[in-house]
Amino acid sequence: MAPSAFVAGATGNTGQNVIRMLPDLLKSAGEDYRILALTRNMQSEAANEFAKIPQVEGLYRSTQPTPPPSKYTGESTLLVAMLQAGFKPVSTVYYGRTHWTIEEALSHPDFAALQWTSLRAIILASFTLGATTQWVKGYRRTGEQTALKLTLGKYDKVAAVDSDDVGRVVATLLALSDPAPHNKKRYIIRGAEDTTGQDIVDMVEQATGAQIEDVEWRDTSIIDELPKQGYPEIFVVSIRTSLDPIWPGKCTVDGVPTSKEIIDLAPPTTTAAESFKALIALDAPGGV
Repeated sequence: MAPSAFVAGATGNTGQNVIRMLPDLLKSAGEDYRILALTRNMQSEAANEFAKIPQVEGLYRSTQPTPPPSKYTGESTLLVAMLQAGFKPVSTVYYGRTHWTIEEALSHPDFAALQWTSLRAIILASFTLGATTQWVKGYRRTGEQTALKLTLGKYDKVAAVDSDDVGRVVATLLALSDPAPHNKKRYIIRGAEDTTGQDIVDMVEQATGAQIEDVEWRDTSIIDELPKQGYPEIFVVSIRTSLDPIWPGKCTVDGVPTSKEIIDLAPPTTTAAESFKALIALDAPGGV
């Protein structure tokens, strides 16, 4: 039986680009692998796309959505199962609320035989740009403007990273013939460039040909509405604090450098404008 590469969350933000890139990376490395793509939705467009790739085998698992915390029972159970199954190169990407706990669990002597690499993406571009796609969609449909709500201030800078850039790092790590140099390492990934709130407004205006009439800067409604998605009310307070280092400009190209190892492996290259265009394309009729 050919060795397997297991990708959890294969149809999620970062997982999609892992699946797209990994077959070619493994092929160029002369490796004969099968790729197991775990997803909660076998009917999604991404799952249908991956079904056409010969090396990829889709696996369905009805798991708890990411947001609600579960005392890490599910996460630790998965780690134990992976250890028992003899997994070797593993790349994990977790939200800030779980990084420390998962990394501490993996650093315990009980998991010494499990190889892992933790990727810390400072903030995904989909978070800073997400509201713009709905705004553009609504404007194109009705021709009417609502307030454009942005989590950034007009001059706040942030080096948000595109999820495909993170996925490319994961795929590159998984395709290494010897991942040992990256075992038990924690790497930081930030975006290719700094973007301000005004930059985002400029992108929207260029895409629509309209001048934005009303912008709500440093808007947190996207976080305030999380309880509707299953987050406990008390959890929202914690998530809101994630903006504390962003607004003062601590999550910039200079403020949070990408780890040297990532620069050598697969440096982030996607600009904010490219991320914006990709998100708009996904939200357009016929988008994938």
